[in-house]
Amino acid sequence: MLFSRESNSENPALSLAGSRRQCALALLVLLVFSVASFAYVYAQGSTDLDGDGWSHVKRARVLTDSVNPGYPQIGTVWLPLFHLLAAPLAMNNFLWRTGVAGSVVSMASFMGAGFGLFLILRLTLDERAVAWLGLSVVVLNPSWLYYQTTPMQEPLSMALLVLNVLFLVLWQQRGSGWYLLLAAVMNLLAALNRYEAWFFIPWSTLWILGASTWRREGRSWRSRCGDALVYGSVASLAPIYWFAHNWFEYGDVWEFIRGPYSARALYWKQIATYHFRYPTEGHWWLSLLYYTKSVRHCAGEVPFWLATIGLLVVLMRAISKGLSGTPRQRERGWSWHSAHLLFLVPFVFYVLSLVKGRAPTYVAEYYPYTNFGVRYGHTPIPAVVTLVGVLFAFVAGWVHTRWLRRSLVALFLGVLLVPLGIAVKTHLHSLPAHEEPYFNNDDDRRILRVLADYLKPRWHGEMILMNSGYLGRIAQLDEIPFRKIIFEDNLDAWQFALRYPFPRIQWVLAEEGDDVWKMVTTVPAYRRYYREEKTVRGIRAHVIHVYAHHAPVGGPPE
Repeated sequence: MLFSRESNSENPALSLAGSRRQCALALLVLLVFSVASFAYVYAQGSTDLDGDGWSHVKRARVLTDSVNPGYPQIGTVWLPLFHLLAAPLAMNNFLWRTGVAGSVVSMASFMGAGFGLFLILRLTLDERAVAWLGLSVVVLNPSWLYYQTTPMQEPLSMALLVLNVLFLVLWQQRGSGWYLLLAAVMNLLAALNRYEAWFFIPWSTLWILGASTWRREGRSWRSRCGDALVYGSVASLAPIYWFAHNWFEYGDVWEFIRGPYSARALYWKQIATYHFRYPTEGHWWLSLLYYTKSVRHCAGEVPFWLATIGLLVVLMRAISKGLSGTPRQRERGWSWHSAHLLFLVPFVFYVLSLVKGRAPTYVAEYYPYTNFGVRYGHTPIPAVVTLVGVLFAFVAGWVHTRWLRRSLVALFLGVLLVPLGIAVKTHLHSLPAHEEPYFNNDDDRRILRVLADYLKPRWHGEMILMNSGYLGRIAQLDEIPFRKIIFEDNLDAWQFALRYPFPRIQWVLAEEGDDVWKMVTTVPAYRRYYREEKTVRGIRAHVIHVYAHHAPVGGPPE
């Protein structure tokens, strides 16, 4: 039965907490490193560099501050959970303008992911020292410490997927269906935040089917399938909801994939404009090479290669114990070791995305010799942490000399501290995940600052028409409420404003080539009643035009 209770008396050492004091100390360590890294990154002005990060905080803000606030602002391309969690904080002007509203969610996610990994290592390996070594990989990773200060969606997904695996391990050990239900809820929430969690659902369901088979010999096939069906059904509610949302709001269940603001549409626009295709599209080897390099940048070279060895250890032990030995040994060989492999699912997802041209990832070492999308390499870090833990547990079984063990631990911690010290000394510029938004968006920040300085003394509460994808950050810089802006997510008001100008829209901001610019330059009414006041040209491709309403002699439009 799904909610049957099963004693864990065979292995009493493997309790959830192990020690309340140890758990409290682990949470304290995570809190200290999270807050300290945020204080440092915020002092550098680097918490809100990424354009996507700003857009996430904007999405959280417009849920309560918009021409039509509320559910219509959920949008279509980005999944909504992060925005819903950040929305109460984004109501505060300071937290909204600085992006801290999203940073708080990411920091809490960092702590949840780190604590979940600590417990997973403690439960599956029954080695307190190994759990602490795994935690050191988390808190001494400079790239992850930086990234958890930014308002991005990935830290939240990492935390939810870690908790998903944690509850699956607890279900496997204790047999209570409530743990299985909690795991399904964690995957459901993750699937409301990032699309890689959708990919997690079928693989976790297959793992449950296999673990259910080994967990209790003699179980009926119906009972085994029932466990997998309950999990898969609950977790799949998230994709079903998103299809329904896109159908009712936009009239197309695939709007988030093929709509005008989807990744595919933006890619086609890039090809049409610059004739540049992603170098990994259609190439499995290049996709694997590029994404592996991004993971190495985010996880660190030493942890990555140790995790690679740990992967071989996991496969070896899972096969050897899963095919031979007592029923209890086969159970541990299959479930406890294969649980670590679930963390590799995002790795497979992103490699497939690169092959299909869905998610660009460039690294400076390979063509086109720049960093872009490197942040996606953070998602498999939980796999690196657990696989390093497995390797240390394996080595500890062979090394019986205490001083040698301590020397290996000290050497490992020293190696982890080196890149962290370099990151602090170089003000984060040694981190590709920081270098990408810092250097790639420098021209954008300059343009937006010029426009904000121009508009601030001239704006007196009038309505503004603009596309918020790029220009919306002016609202953040000038503290302009979004209820004074008509942008693409206002749906009916947006479509009407693009065709029929009316006097209460005093300012029009348009990027050359976007929908607003096309309407201003082609619709006769706009050409008659709006006059260009300023043009700002970027070093790269951006050209921004500012138009102001001027009624002709005949009076304003009716």
